[in-house]
Amino acid sequence: MPSGVLAVVCPQSGDGAPGITVAVPPGTYPVRAALVEVADRCYGSHEEVVAVRLQICDAPVAAWEMALGPGQDTLGLRAGEAFGFGTDGAAGAFGDAGLWQDLRDRLERANRQGSPEADKLTASLAGVHLDGGSLGADLAVFYTGGDGVHPVWVGRSASGDVVCVDVPTAFDLNLDA
Repeated sequence: MPSGVLAVVCPQSGDGAPGITVAVPPGTYPVRAALVEVADRCYGSHEEVVAVRLQICDAPVAAWEMALGPGQDTLGLRAGEAFGFGTDGAAGAFGDAGLWQDLRDRLERANRQGSPEADKLTASLAGVHLDGGSLGADLAVFYTGGDGVHPVWVGRSASGDVVCVDVPTAFDLNLDA
């Protein structure tokens, strides 16, 4: 994250600047996934990703806030509503906002059939990691579990510094046995 501005957006979104951004110290940060074991009568037991997190530091979270795009204000929300990023491709991504278009273009090239850049992609249960190489920034693409709007939550320390950025990915997960 060389620019110090994190973008959280669908990697297939239209051209232009991402709507959800969070200022973070420039650096390299791990992405973590929260998993639950799901028992399914038809398909058996499997793990499902219910949230992804970009971990900025190890300080405890003292407060949570919803990340907002330009012109958004939580005072306009009704109960059960949230702002977030939209997706029609059931995916979201953490990437450097200053290099967003370059990262998005590199991802598109790497995903093409027979692309020589396909080796820049590494898959996991939570999504795909794109090695940004010469850009000096990587892209972490994660599965959202469906289309729609996905809220982005910023965890802050007692001093107000960003500790982590979380995206819940499984809204309709029924945990009743």
